[in-house]
Amino acid sequence: MLSATKSRNAGKIFLQISVFILLTTQICVAQWFWQNPLPQGNHLYEVDYVNNNIAYAVGGGNTIIKSTDGGMSWTHIYSDQFKHELNAVYFLDENTGWVTGDASNILKTTNGGSSWIQQTSAIYASIFSIYFINASTGWLAGS
Repeated sequence: MLSATKSRNAGKIFLQISVFILLTTQICVAQWFWQNPLPQGNHLYEVDYVNNNIAYAVGGGNTIIKSTDGGMSWTHIYSDQFKHELNAVYFLDENTGWVTGDASNILKTTNGGSSWIQQTSAIYASIFSIYFINASTGWLAGS
């Protein structure tokens, strides 16, 4: 009788420890975020201000970030189309813009960065600069 009680107590202790470990690891994992430097730690290669409040920046690690408060805070824009380093960014207005990068990577947005459309290029090179005079006419410079 005594060993059965010890066995049940050991089982309860094991269960309590397991639940504690499970809960603490779930809480700890959920709280990870980039702390320093903010907003992220990749190199940024170019920033483009659309107006006094809206700005976009691009850089290493396929990074594109957006600010809507004049650069005081930044949010990441994620896309599975960002497959190479991003070197340049240019926005005509709050909605229409392009990002360029290595391997002729050219992406266009018409909704302020919520979604991106892959653009085609006749060259295969890293693109380091982009400029548009309207939604259909622009220039690229690269290697």
